Amino acid sequence: MERHKHFGSARTVVVVFFMCLHGHSPAFSASDAPSEAKQLLRSGDYMAAARVLAADANAGDAESQYQLASLYRSGRGVGQDDAKAFKWMRSAAERGHEKAAFMLARMHLSGRGTKVDRDLGVRWLQTAAAKGHDGAIRELVALGRNSDGKVAEVKGRREAKPDRPPEDRAEAERTARVAALTDAKVAGRPALVEAAHRGQLDAVKLAIAAGADVDGRDSDGRTGLMLAAAAGHSAVVELLLNHSAKADLVDADGNSALMQAIENSRTDVVTRLLARSASLIIRNKAQLRAMDLALDRCLGNEIRMLLSAGDRLPERRGDGMTAIMRSAERCNGDVLSLVVKSSGEVDAVDQNGRSALWHAANASNVETVEVLRGLGADALRADKNGETSLMRAMVRGTSASGRALLQAALANGGDIDRQSAAGNTALILAAGSGSSDLVADLIKAGAATDIRNALGDTALIVAAREGHSGVVRALIAAGADAGLRNKMRETAHDVAVASGHETVANLFN
Repeated sequence: MERHKHFGSARTVVVVFFMCLHGHSPAFSASDAPSEAKQLLRSGDYMAAARVLAADANAGDAESQYQLASLYRSGRGVGQDDAKAFKWMRSAAERGHEKAAFMLARMHLSGRGTKVDRDLGVRWLQTAAAKGHDGAIRELVALGRNSDGKVAEVKGRREAKPDRPPEDRAEAERTARVAALTDAKVAGRPALVEAAHRGQLDAVKLAIAAGADVDGRDSDGRTGLMLAAAAGHSAVVELLLNHSAKADLVDADGNSALMQAIENSRTDVVTRLLARSASLIIRNKAQLRAMDLALDRCLGNEIRMLLSAGDRLPERRGDGMTAIMRSAERCNGDVLSLVVKSSGEVDAVDQNGRSALWHAANASNVETVEVLRGLGADALRADKNGETSLMRAMVRGTSASGRALLQAALANGGDIDRQSAAGNTALILAAGSGSSDLVADLIKAGAATDIRNALGDTALIVAAREGHSGVVRALIAAGADAGLRNKMRETAHDVAVASGHETVANLFN
């Protein structure tokens, strides 16, 4: 294609170039043509294909318009007609067809089917390039240099003249590109930063070659390395590190590239950053380190890598929770096992007297309950409210963890009728949750059925109030006393009636 003059400044070219590289993937391809036309084109029956395409093109199908325009340009199946080719190419381009936009640009630039219009040509090249069309990108880059060898102005200076030697012109062009890239902004970011964010390796290479700052930042203080790390663009991360990008810079929130990679579970990027000795001690504005973020997200691989790099598990937080407690609450058994291996006592408690096992039971985390049970964690250790891990499991009504904790309590000879500060036993709490399975297990284990809590409620009264008919049946069958009254002088039948649970109330008749 002819190299046209007066395209504009080198800055404009480079900015447009990077904008193009950051566009979306193509929305159309030749294979998107209607199936009948596609078969005819493949068979070489262009005349028949043109008839089918014409009908679909008139109906507004962009791909058919593009294919029909291409037939008019080449004269296959129809008489060669640049004016008609231009008409259909423009129609397809206006409907968002990427290849049509590129070909329309070339028709404007060459004057084929229309008069030469460089401005419109460049505009359609930009449109095609923004959709990811490689040919459009190459054309835009090529148009950055005038056909007579001049390099366009940058900041009011003309960096090269036609009478300069080729090596001087090359140096002037390099200087112009550096100046343009230094100031270029794409989506509010320096061009290199945006390219790194999008994972556009070639664009990042071009920016680096032109001298762009590898540690340039966006408005949130994020560098290209940080954004590439967060997005998991490993090749871009490696490229930037190889060109001396600083791994330990932090953004406006105090997060480093390593921390952003961990936040987004980018294991491969974490590996690369740790291999370059990325700092393990940086704390963000929330006073969290990389290890805190890995633990919060239960990232076993990342925790293991950080430990291997010499890091340590975090100390207690303000609420007194240890790393074991946090992983018992939210992680799987494998992560908890890893943390326990590298941490301290499993029965340590937080400021409320709650152990890791209590937190696991409260979260109904069956996996971690089993791990902690296997490590001998005390299921009957009570918190400040006198509530044990076994009781929390009953409150949640999770059969698997409740049974595991009941077995642990029985194995240690514990008192399963222990009462909390509110007077509740494991059985009363299981009755309130409506878990017939857990109630049956507790009864089988010998739990007393008629213990009263601080309100005078028995397990039977609690189950009746909540309308848990299955639990009521199990308790009656186990010999629970239906005549007992609470401090409000109510029996189980009374509270069932008052609560509108007719089915339960009828069980007492």
